[in-house]
Amino acid sequence: MKSGSGIDSLPESWTLTSLKDITRTIRDGTHNPPARIEKGYPLLSARNVKEGHIDWSEDYSYISEDDFLELNKANPIEDQDILLTIVGTIGRASVNRESTPFTVQRSVAIIKTFIEHIDPYYLQHLFNGPKFQKLLEQNSKGTAQKGVYLTPLKNLQIPLAPLPEQHRIVARIEELFSRLDAG
Repeated sequence: MKSGSGIDSLPESWTLTSLKDITRTIRDGTHNPPARIEKGYPLLSARNVKEGHIDWSEDYSYISEDDFLELNKANPIEDQDILLTIVGTIGRASVNRESTPFTVQRSVAIIKTFIEHIDPYYLQHLFNGPKFQKLLEQNSKGTAQKGVYLTPLKNLQIPLAPLPEQHRIVARIEELFSRLDAG
């Protein structure tokens, strides 16, 4: 068993690792949003990222195709990227499964994992769990509107199961959620 960083104990095959060691990149959305227009490409914020899904019913802005392409070139959001709210309402995570192209403001981190070693849904569930929420709270800064900066986020220590076990954990959580939804 291993211990540390608020984690009581881990199974022997698990490791405690930093987010930066299991991700290709962790970036946030645009800090200087382009001009809003009436119709175009969606520019989402933290209010649109819920636990496990993107909420299109919440208000969001539109930006032009040129602005979208410029932002997307520097910081594309791809299928299976994890979106994590880091400003305002901190700590809601969702794996991107959207076919509609969109970009995000700085209140959302875009986390790109090493897919061959990490199940993004494992991280989504871990991020939405109480221990990670506590880590985010401990690492948030600010007075009027709290936020988690990217460097502390990258350095957060998380428990990492071997990939087959990640898949089993995700399957079990999703089975339990399905039972709850069925009523």
